[in-house]
Amino acid sequence: MVIVRSFHWVIAAIILVVATSVVSAFPQTLYVKADVLNAREDPFSDAPVAFKLNKGTEVTVLDSLDGWGAIKDPDSPGETFWVSLQFLSESPVAPDSGGEDSGDGNDGGALVVGILFVLALVIGIIRYLQSLSPLARLVIMSVMILLIVGVMQ
Repeated sequence: MVIVRSFHWVIAAIILVVATSVVSAFPQTLYVKADVLNAREDPFSDAPVAFKLNKGTEVTVLDSLDGWGAIKDPDSPGETFWVSLQFLSESPVAPDSGGEDSGDGNDGGALVVGILFVLALVIGIIRYLQSLSPLARLVIMSVMILLIVGVMQ
């Protein structure tokens, strides 16, 4: 019976880790905040430049990888190009504005809800673990740590 209850908590932990690792869904509309942004053929700073985007240009980021966002060029349907996400903003940026956009337009609302959810779940898990034997606690905590480390990589 303890194993079945423990299994439910492991499944809940897996769902929690996966859900909290996805903060924003793709595709996502963002705006170029750099004066000129290189769109590259691959997600590396030394990859060949395919084309350039001007400040204020709206782009649709389809996916992300290690700080790079995958976009499509309207002139090259079917091809994926990469831009550095650090030069994109969630808020529209005026092409003729004087300085670089200082904010990312994120109000943090979803982050606060996520943190509160994680906190409530952690408190529930701690209370449940207190009712188990030391060996069961060790096994469950080990599995949860391995899952968290695996998702973060």
